[in-house]
Amino acid sequence: MDQKFENCLARKQIYADKTAKNFVGKELAEAAEDLQEAKDALARQKYKWATIRSYYAQFHACRTLLFHEGYRERSHYCLIQAIGALFVEPGKIDRGIYKQFEKTKALREKADYELEYSRIGAETAFRVAEELVAKVKELI
Repeated sequence: MDQKFENCLARKQIYADKTAKNFVGKELAEAAEDLQEAKDALARQKYKWATIRSYYAQFHACRTLLFHEGYRERSHYCLIQAIGALFVEPGKIDRGIYKQFEKTKALREKADYELEYSRIGAETAFRVAEELVAKVKELI
């Protein structure tokens, strides 16, 4: 098992939860709503919000997968590590999509905390979000 994921488990940033599967539908619906809001923001040329909502579409899609596996998270970083260990390493999710999710996290942080964002970044984040949400729907 991946060492970073193991560390997240040891620090209880990722933990088993018998009720996690109960939240799969709600998380997937949230991912779809964020995706639609990102699309709407792009159409209005609101690139900051398109970037942020695209990230959260990806975040909620990944939480859907984590919940489906019976885990919960307390950290965005550890969520990313869990997806890598549970879905990328076994070949269920393409490594390229996973790496783009990591990059979108950085784009979201720049948009949120440094007020740096662009049309190209927002469009890229949105395309990745579309692909990841579709993949999650396919997997569950």
